Amino acid sequence: MNNKRFVFVCDLFHDQYIGGAELTTAALMQNREKEIQKVNCQLVDSHFISNNKSKKWIIGNFASLTDKAKYEILKNNIQYWIIEYDYKYCIHRNPSLHILREGKCECEKTERIKLLNLFFHGAQQVFYMSEIQKQIYSEKMKRLDNGVVLSSVFKKEKLEYIDNLNKEKNEKWLIYKTDNYLKGTENSIKYAIDNALEYQTFSNLAHEELIRLLAKSKGLIFLPNGEDTCPRLVIEAKLCHCEVICNDKVQHYKEEWFQNVKDCMEHMSSRYEYFWSFIDESN
Repeated sequence: MNNKRFVFVCDLFHDQYIGGAELTTAALMQNREKEIQKVNCQLVDSHFISNNKSKKWIIGNFASLTDKAKYEILKNNIQYWIIEYDYKYCIHRNPSLHILREGKCECEKTERIKLLNLFFHGAQQVFYMSEIQKQIYSEKMKRLDNGVVLSSVFKKEKLEYIDNLNKEKNEKWLIYKTDNYLKGTENSIKYAIDNALEYQTFSNLAHEELIRLLAKSKGLIFLPNGEDTCPRLVIEAKLCHCEVICNDKVQHYKEEWFQNVKDCMEHMSSRYEYFWSFIDESN
């Protein structure tokens, strides 16, 4: 018999794909592994829902969760929480990408938004990555008021590793090199050239190698083309005492906790407990 107390439902987990959302989900599951059952969205069917409807569900990225499964989760009065990493009301999950491809984004006016609206309203809580993201959702999904801002979440040992690194700086600015248009590599390189900044591009680094590079570098330039709700790279740069040059697409950039290293570390150190306080205190 499966006696797990919690069900985490995600398109992918960190052992299947290493992305920002998956790393945050992994950090939220730390120290709770014995209590948690993991399931990929495409495996959530009527049988699974029936067998697990008394548990508390935490739903991360759910692009592959069927409409039928959403309806049945609602119909069975399951207690569930949503961690919203991007913009699922948009068919491209990023309004700027939608505008780039089709000239506009009016997804909130389409038929598909009706079920999504019900699904978000039915959650005990929606955890957002940034204040701006939360605000956009409140505008696009009317009367959606069950949300709080979580931010990205880091494992405790990762924060301790960053905190203990030697941070003697050189004069180089780092730029993330990727073909992903949304990440804005060309914008960042142009900024460095226009402002006569010495820069170095990087890609495909192991995580600890990246952190060591950030720790010895002067700063990070990150000027994405699409909404980036709470990018881990930018937070890691701040924690490594880098100067950070971003644009408004980095949606946590102007939040109070991000304005200095001390507040940033304190905020990041509190996210795990903040998240679980909502789950554990629910009936």
